[in-house]
Amino acid sequence: MQEESHFLIVGLGLLGGSYAQGLKRKGFHVSALDLNPESIAYALKQGWIDEGAVGFDEALVRQADSVVFGLYPVSYTHLRAHETGRNLVCRLLLEKKKTKCKKKKKNE
Repeated sequence: MQEESHFLIVGLGLLGGSYAQGLKRKGFHVSALDLNPESIAYALKQGWIDEGAVGFDEALVRQADSVVFGLYPVSYTHLRAHETGRNLVCRLLLEKKKTKCKKKKKNE
């Protein structure tokens, strides 16, 4: 992995937060999505992430080279092999909370 690689952490609990800390210590660019605004604020204050958003943020998903899902195992039981990363992140967040995701345009 190159240090220019962008990581997106989905869920900043024990698992996601630990990944964020470790990746940041190694010099990687780390972004995060979480449903809890306090988790994003805390991770930003601690310097564990470079940027974050509550709910879904298409720009963060698009810039990610790798995505780490730090979610409860039950969140993974409905994974679908044909889903794109963007659709997967959006759908998993929707299952946790009523987050709106914009429809993807045909040319994207």
